[in-house]
Amino acid sequence: EVRGAIFFGSSMKALGNILDESGINASTEEKKEIVMTNSPLPHHSRISRHSPSLSPSSFRERRDQRKEGNKLDATIKLAVQRVPPRFLVLDLSSVTNVDASAARGCFLQLAKMCANRNVVVCAAAANSHITWLLKTHETAHDFDLH
Repeated sequence: EVRGAIFFGSSMKALGNILDESGINASTEEKKEIVMTNSPLPHHSRISRHSPSLSPSSFRERRDQRKEGNKLDATIKLAVQRVPPRFLVLDLSSVTNVDASAARGCFLQLAKMCANRNVVVCAAAANSHITWLLKTHETAHDFDLH
């Protein structure tokens, strides 16, 4: 069961909790994509490995990205090593709100990871706003919303 409002600031934690409870382990590439998707920096200003900046803000950005990656690593390491499930049912009846960044940063990433593992995801009992938001942000095509 997923609870409360899921927004930009809580989407990584929500994703980590879902992965932890389901026993789905993120690959290194998936972790990188999750961190990049959930980064507060616009895509065009993200740091390139090939042309690092030496400005103080770039050091802060890299530090912040490492922190986010480390948080996700710590969350993922807590997941029990087991065979991924065939089905993942998300009870969204207690979710009060989801914003666009959470739809993409949490639910779309979850849908991609599950699709790569042939895990069927079913989101149940979402209110009409959340259903609309997941469909609008290209998440619903991987989710079965009821």
